[in-house]
Formats: sequence, structure tokens, C-alpha cells
Amino acid sequence: MAESWDQAFAKKFKERDNVPKIGNLVGQVINPFPDIRISILDGNGTLTRDQLYCCDHVLQGYKREIKLTEFATDSATSTHKLTSGGSLENYTYTSMSIPESTTTMEYTDSLSVGDLVLLMPTESEQTWFIVDKVTKL
Repeated sequence: MAESWDQAFAKKFKERDNVPKIGNLVGQVINPFPDIRISILDGNGTLTRDQLYCCDHVLQGYKREIKLTEFATDSATSTHKLTSGGSLENYTYTSMSIPESTTTMEYTDSLSVGDLVLLMPTESEQTWFIVDKVTKL
């Protein structure tokens, strides 16, 4: 039976409906930096370096200045043999504190094969942001 004009017209409206967005995904690193590749959608897609932006904190060598506001040992007594110069041996202390200071922290690792990452797409879903490394609970 032939399709009526109203059924054909309704189909045309349905065809123009917006395709649902993919949204945020969890991907798996299949090749590490510098030529990173990430598997998505249960292995049905792969994102390559030219499609990705990456948050700095997941990169090896990322440096950030931090402020140390408090550091203290527990109340247990510790004994150490200080060999520098040999003048103090079996030095015993019950607590130690370091005054507030700033220092630089450098990340020495990055993403590895098998790591899971949170991915966030741009509006076009052609470019993606690696937000962070994640763990499945």
C-alpha cells in the first residue's frame, strides 16, 4: 500500500528532529602520550591527538606552586641516626613542625595504557576534552 501524503509529511518532520548528543563519556587509553589514542563507546570509536584537548594536571611534568600551611609529626617518639657531619647520632624527637612555606610540585607520571579517562565533548562532538583520570568502583 502506498504511503499517504500526510504520512510522508510526518516522516519528513521526524527526519529533521535533532539527533541526541553523546555527552560525557568514559574512554580508555590505548596509546599513551605523545601520540595518545583513546577508545570510546565500547571500542566502536577512537579519538586521536588531533581531536583532543587535555587538562594540564594529567600531563607528566605539569608544575604547580603549592602552599604548605601545616606539617607536624605524630606524637610518637622517633629516633634517627644523623650521619651528616657525624656530630649528632641517635637524635630523638617527639614532634617536628615546618613553618608555612611555598614550593613547586611536579607531576612525574601521566596517563598509561588501560587508564580510564573522563571525556567531555565540544558542541560539535568532533573535539573532546580529557578532564581527568577516573576509576570504576
